[in-house]
Amino acid sequence: MKTIKTTWGRVFKDMNITLFNNYPELLQRLGEFDELAQWEEYNEETGEYDEIYQWFILGDDYDAEWLERFCPEIASDVHYSEPLGHYIMAVRHLGTAWNYVPTELQVDDEGLAEIYQKTYHDDLPEDVLRNALGEKGEA
Repeated sequence: MKTIKTTWGRVFKDMNITLFNNYPELLQRLGEFDELAQWEEYNEETGEYDEIYQWFILGDDYDAEWLERFCPEIASDVHYSEPLGHYIMAVRHLGTAWNYVPTELQVDDEGLAEIYQKTYHDDLPEDVLRNALGEKGEA
């Protein structure tokens, strides 16, 4: 396995995902409270349940399997929804666009490694990169 540094924006760029923030409301209307409860994740550090800020429907099973295989960091936030017949992904971070959120992939395929080889800094616009790195422009 090879570790690739990238951003969530690059990971989701070619995936067929659709924003679906009405998901919890739909489950409540259908009386699918157990389905909704599976998303609750208790944070021992804060003593509270982590909030979910966005919901996405994954367009096909391949995307869900790919995320579970190569992105263990968010595997617990991808579940199959029986009422919808699709995989759903929860997003638990707020305030930063995916193009600026770094992550790592564990890749075992050289072709896939080349696709995601760009680092977090490579994905940043020039002005943001200059501000992040300071005047010298070195990491």
